[in-house]
Parts: sequence; C-alpha cells; structure tokens
Amino acid sequence: MHNPVFRKKPLLLAMAAAWVSFAPAIQASIGTEISTAEGQSSFIGAFDTVTITSTGSVVSPTGNALSFQSVDMGTFTNNGTIMSSGSNYNDSGMYIDDSSSVDMFFNNSYLAGNSGTIGPYGLYNRGTIGTLENSVNGTITSNVALNNSGTITSLINQGTIQGPNSGVISWGTITDFTNNGLIDGAYAVQNAGTMTNGITNNGTLRGIDAAIYNIGALSVINNNGTLAGNIWNNTSNPLTINGGSSYDSLMTGYNSGGRVYSSGADLHFGTGKLTVDDDFQMGTHSVINDGASLLLNRTVTINGNYLQQEQGELAIGVADGAVANGSALDSGYGRLVVTGDAIFAAHSSVSLLTTGQSYGFANGQRFLVVQASGSGTQYNENALAYHVAGYNGTVTGKAVTINGTNSLVIYLDAQDPTTPTTPTAPTEPTTPTTPTTPTTPTTPVVTPNPVFATTPNAIASLRGLGNYSGFSEGLLNLYNASMAIGSREEANRAGEQLSPVQNSAASSTAAAASSGALAVVNNHMNSTRLARNGSQSGIATGDDALDWAVWGQPFYGSARQGMIDNVSGYTAHYGGVVLGADRQIADDWRVGGAFSYARSSVNGRDNLTGSHTDVDAWSGIAYASWSGNPLYVNLTASVSTQKYDSQRRIGFDGFAGQADGSFNGQQVMTKAEVGYPIFFAQGTTLTPLAAVSYSYLHQDDYKEHSDQGAALKVDSSHTQSVRSSLGAKLEHSWSTGIGDVVPFVQAMWTHEYDRSRTATSASYVADTLGETRFTSFGATPVSDTADIGAGVALVQNDDLSLSARYDLSTAPHFDAQTVSLRLRKSF
Repeated sequence: MHNPVFRKKPLLLAMAAAWVSFAPAIQASIGTEISTAEGQSSFIGAFDTVTITSTGSVVSPTGNALSFQSVDMGTFTNNGTIMSSGSNYNDSGMYIDDSSSVDMFFNNSYLAGNSGTIGPYGLYNRGTIGTLENSVNGTITSNVALNNSGTITSLINQGTIQGPNSGVISWGTITDFTNNGLIDGAYAVQNAGTMTNGITNNGTLRGIDAAIYNIGALSVINNNGTLAGNIWNNTSNPLTINGGSSYDSLMTGYNSGGRVYSSGADLHFGTGKLTVDDDFQMGTHSVINDGASLLLNRTVTINGNYLQQEQGELAIGVADGAVANGSALDSGYGRLVVTGDAIFAAHSSVSLLTTGQSYGFANGQRFLVVQASGSGTQYNENALAYHVAGYNGTVTGKAVTINGTNSLVIYLDAQDPTTPTTPTAPTEPTTPTTPTTPTTPTTPVVTPNPVFATTPNAIASLRGLGNYSGFSEGLLNLYNASMAIGSREEANRAGEQLSPVQNSAASSTAAAASSGALAVVNNHMNSTRLARNGSQSGIATGDDALDWAVWGQPFYGSARQGMIDNVSGYTAHYGGVVLGADRQIADDWRVGGAFSYARSSVNGRDNLTGSHTDVDAWSGIAYASWSGNPLYVNLTASVSTQKYDSQRRIGFDGFAGQADGSFNGQQVMTKAEVGYPIFFAQGTTLTPLAAVSYSYLHQDDYKEHSDQGAALKVDSSHTQSVRSSLGAKLEHSWSTGIGDVVPFVQAMWTHEYDRSRTATSASYVADTLGETRFTSFGATPVSDTADIGAGVALVQNDDLSLSARYDLSTAPHFDAQTVSLRLRKSF
C-alpha cells in the first residue's frame, strides 16, 4: 500500500519553509496577460486579473514554475500551460504562499509539477482561494496533484486531478468540495484538515489504495457518482454517506469490490440510492442505514453490526440464472452477511430487484437476504415492508436459523387471482324514446389460475410439498421443480409419484397371496374329503380313519388392476408353496397345520410406471374340517409376517429421482366354508357352497432413502376386508388304470362389505417440522367379483393323490388368476 503523503507533513513543511524563489517578480497590475512562452515567474502585489492564454506558458526546468508571494488577486485564469519540467523534489507547477489570496482560480488547461515521485505538487496552496475550479478541459497533475495547506472556500473539479500518489491532499480547510470529473491516484482524496461541508461526488473518485482517506474532520460524503476504492475513516467521528437519485451511485473497489474501514466510529447511510459493492470493517461499531436504499448485487459482509431504521431499505439485486432456494448455497443474487447483530426497525423495507434481462420472479422462490451471527439480531420480519419488482403474489419474510446464523428469508407465495366483476347489463331505454343501442359489455379477462393438480392424491402431496419452508438442498430442488410444472397431466403424474399410494397395491397383493395360501388349504380339505367319500363317488382309497397325511402344494398367481378413483393401477405376480400335515381325530373331524411362503412382485402402471414393490410373506396356518352326512364345514386361520421392499420412481420436467423403502407388515386371516354335496349317479356330485372370510393387514411405519430429496417418512397404516361368497361346485369321477380321475368346475360370487380406502399419511424426511405432512388414499376395493375355478384330481389306491387347479377372479378394472399343484401322501 502507498503511504499517504500527509503522513510526512513535518518533512513537507520543512521543505516548504526552505523554498526560495529565484524567479523574476511581476509587480502589481490591473490586468496581466501572458501569451508567450515564459520561464520561471513570480507574482508579488495586487492584481485584478491574470490570464495565461492558450498560446502562453510558464515552464521552468528548476524550481516552481509560477509562484504567488504576498499576492492579492481577483481572478487567475490558466488557458495555457504551467509546468515545472525538472525533477527536483520541491519543484511544483504553481505555488501560492500563506500571505497570498486569490478570489477566483480557473484552470482550463494544463497545470503540472515535475516528474519526480517525492514531494512535487501540481498546485501547492498555502494561502486563501475563494473558488478553485478545474474545468472540463483542465488537468492538474504531479506526484500529488493538489496539496492544500491553506483555505479553499469552494473546490470544483470538472476535469482531471491526477497524481501517482494522490489526487487531492488537504491539511487546511476546504469548505465546499465538489467533484464532477475524475480525481485519481493511489489515494484519490486524503484529508487531514477540515472539509466543512464534506465531499460531493458526481463524477469518479478512484484510488488503488483508497478513494477517500480521512484522519481529519469529514462528516459527510454525498455520492451521486462512483467511489472506486477503499474508504478509510480513521477518526472517532461518525461518517455519513448519502446516495443519489438512482442506483448508478456506486461504492466499489478500484477494480472490483472494495472495503470501508471505520473501526473507531459508526458509519451512517443517510438518504438516496446506492449500489454497495464494498465490505465493511467496523470493529465494535455499526453500519446504520438511516434512510437510504442500499442495493446489494453480491454477498456483502459487515464485520460489525447493521442497524436499519424505519426509513431505510435493503434492496437485493437478482441476476439472470439466479438459484433461489433460500439456502446458503444459493447464487446469483445479493446478500448481507453480518458478523454481529442485524436489527431491522419495524416498517423498514426489504426489496428484490432484477439486474438482468430475463429473470422472472415466480411462486415458490425463496431468497436468503440476510445472515447475522449476533445473538441480539432482530428482524421484525412480520412488520417489514416487502417489495418484489414485477411480482403480484404474496411476499412474506421469515426469521430462520441456517448453519448457525440468524437468517432472514423472503418467500414468494401464490396469490389467487381476483375474479373480475361481470359488467352490469345496460338499462333498457324508456319508451317512447328511441333507445340508443347499448354498448355490448366487454367480457372481463380472467387471469388464469396457476397450473394445479386435479386428482386428490396429487393435490395432497403437492400441497404438502408446497408447505415446506426449510433449507434442505435436495428437498428444495424437488420443491422448485414442482413449482415449475407446466400442465395438469404432469401435475397429476408428479403428485401421485410423490405419494406412497403404491403401498395400497402392495398390501392388496400381499393379502391376495395369503388368501391364495388359504384357498390351497381349503381345496386340500375338499380333496381329502373326496378321497374319504370314495365309496359314494366311485373311488376306493383305502384310507384309514386315523392315518396321518402330509402334503405340499406350490401355487402361482397374477393380478391386474386398472385406474380406480384416479389411483393408478398395477400388475402383480406372486408365487409360493404350502407344506402341511393333518390327521383324522374322529369320524367327522380332521385337523392340521401348514406353513406357507409366498413372494409377490408389484409393478406400478399409469402414473406409477417404473415403481416397484417386492413382498416376502411367511404364514402359519391352522385348519379343520368337519364332515357330516352330507354337510361339511371347512375352517382355516392364518397369521402372516411380511417384509416389503419398495422402489418409488419420480420423474417429471426438472426432476428425476428414486426413493427406496423397507418395512414390515402383519396379517391375520380367517375363513369358513360350508358345502352340501348332492350325489348323482355315475359319480357326479353337485355341491352348493357358501363362505365368509375376514382379513386384517397392518403395515409398519418407515423412512425411505433418497439422494434427491424425495424420501418420505411414512406412517403406519392398515386395511381390513369382510367378504362372503355363494356358488356351487360340479365334479365327476372316472376310474382309469392309473387311478380315479376327478375333473371339476366351480363358480362363486364374492361380495366385499368393507370398501374403506387405505389411508396413508406421510411427510418428507428432510422436513423436520412436519410442514409437508399429507394423506393419500388407495383405490376403493372391488365390490363384487366372479370367481371361477376348474381343475382335476388323480387319486390312487396306494393313498397317493395329485391335483391341479386354476382359479380366475374378475371384476370391472380387475382380474386375478391362480394356478396350483398339490401332492398328498397318507401313511
């Protein structure tokens, strides 16, 4: 960093005291004009006007080019050249001693000190100047362009004041300081004296080390231009910076963002608009916004405190392509970071502005605008005035904690459009006056509603997602993508994919597999009875009444359901095996037990295409059969435990992901069947049938896993079923060389009494507050099904039997099929 020149003041004063003018003296005159080239010159006495014309010059290879000694001058005008062309450290372009005064000083051309880098000045004033104006075409330059140790009532720069070290240094007093041009140097302006009315900058103050360096009395900077460089206030006196009429008023660094140093006093922003591209080093002091509008287009840090008064405004610039999730990882817009306390007075303002060409504010966006580490932070978020350029929805602010900081987040929420009032029909004119044809009222333009889902499950899940106010990156990405859905079809598809509704299909399939196992047991009891009643049906089995029988039967089934109640359908396949053993305990009772294992695979259809659930089920089954003459009753009961592995696919414009879940379930099922065989000649039997069954299935709660933020925390759920069946079975037996062959057909009508839809509640795993909680419903169970079965049994005299069976259940939008093969051995 360059050292400010005024830090060498004792040396400079010594040098100034040692200066001696060896130039010829120009005595007092009413009007003096220099129109030719002159050498080193000095003025002594009183002068009305002195003018160096455009053809005139005062150029000296040594010493000061032009000196005023004990001069009392009305107006001095330079239209030519004043320059010290040497390289001595004390050679200035122009020197005004402490006994001189100039009412009006106009530099319209070139005023320069020598080319040295130590000491020389373009203009060195130790006297009194009323008005010093450097015009648009004027240049004052040297190592230090302007050094003031005297008094200047009004300093006006329209042109260029430039020096490698400093543009302006003031040890004395400058009452009014206005810059409309360029002041440039390592330090644009240094003040160790008094700037009574501060600095008004309408041009550019630019410094590599500092635009303004103050150790004197400077209370205000009115900036309607550009402050390009650091700002130092190394005093214990507060400094106020005012803005201009637009955000073209800029505080920035020499090439990019700069810094403001004021560790000894508060810094105030008073009025006007300012674009702030500086960070602030405030120590224990504060940046206080009394009534200015401060625009931040990047993250600006205040090492200290920030206080915004009621008339103050914090404006956040949002660029094209900004990422607005309300997260610390956001990009493309401004933010205020405060290491201490941030305090916003009630009714002060926070605004969002676009700085690019194409960015549009939209529902669901969130902007993290302030982060403060201090425990005394108070945003008064419910009492702030929020403004978002070009956005007509609802804007709210929330104080939240992000990464341990107290943060202010702005939320853009949807606003329902107002339905315009239908114009009043024109009044019919009174007869007999010929009525004027009334003007047809203009059809009001109704603002279209945002795109919303129309199916209940999609509405519920998207509404739950829309309630999220947290800052999980994955869930926010999902949230933002959902807000950009462009059609009802896509909204319905995405909404259903975001729900756990596929669990209802999995539970239905698991129940079907358990029901299939019970059907296998029931059919086994009927086949056993067939063998025992062989004398009546033409079969001789030789079974002993107390024989044990062991048996096994594999089974396989499939089911398919279409869309019902706007709930997507599914296809399912299941297969398993039942192993059992039973014994006759009396002439009319046979009891037994069985174990079954079944695996089901469920694939989503329609909106849920790509989603998949596997279910493993283990069941223990108890059964008993009572045989009358000829009435019989079959009783079965099972208890099952199930393991579900789900894979939920989500895919729509702007988002693609997968959520995996693993959870358990339990099921209890009972069934009773009554049959009344009617025997006909030649081995034909017709059996009217009636049955009733009950099932209760419970699924445990669980959490999904997802790398994309779509994971759900799903509550436990349950479903139950109460069914009755009526029908008949027709069978006929033939004796063959390999045994008795008994084909059969069966038809039943089954009615479901409990048609309650499965309700499943869930929220997103990343939502720690439960804001996203919603409930989805499965499809209404089928009311009535037609159940048709057909099969054949082979019974041999050596107590070995084999049977095969096919069953079909069908209803509107639903069908299921099961095939089974049974092997039984008595011993």
